[in-house]
Amino acid sequence: MNRKTTIFATAGTAAILAAAVLAFTTATATSQAAFAANVNIDIVPGAEIKTSDAFSPSSPEVHVGETVTWTNKDTSSHTVTSGSDGKPDGKFGVKADGTPEIIEPNKTQEFKPTTPGDYSYYCALHPAMVGKLTVEPAGVS
Repeated sequence: MNRKTTIFATAGTAAILAAAVLAFTTATATSQAAFAANVNIDIVPGAEIKTSDAFSPSSPEVHVGETVTWTNKDTSSHTVTSGSDGKPDGKFGVKADGTPEIIEPNKTQEFKPTTPGDYSYYCALHPAMVGKLTVEPAGVS
């Protein structure tokens, strides 16, 4: 090859490598961002007189490691207590002494699941208010 051809070949190879690195970096950042999301659930206005629609969305799917945030948009206090049939299971929404964490109006509560599975929850003050989280392993769509 002559010198001019070698320079163009080298420049072309460098451009291809740069594009490949950029594509890989972008894909990696995108997939990491997809699994570091926040999931927002509202406690809707008038929730104390509702049942399965007191939380919106009422049955979201989330991934291990995502932060789930409940926001109380009602004018009454509520809880988001893991368990069912009025019996807390202690996975989230309870204090160290086992009593439910109260979420005042316009306040939030967070939970970051570490184990896949189904998590039923309810309001300890209004037990007819129920919801469920389905937690998938990180990296599963």
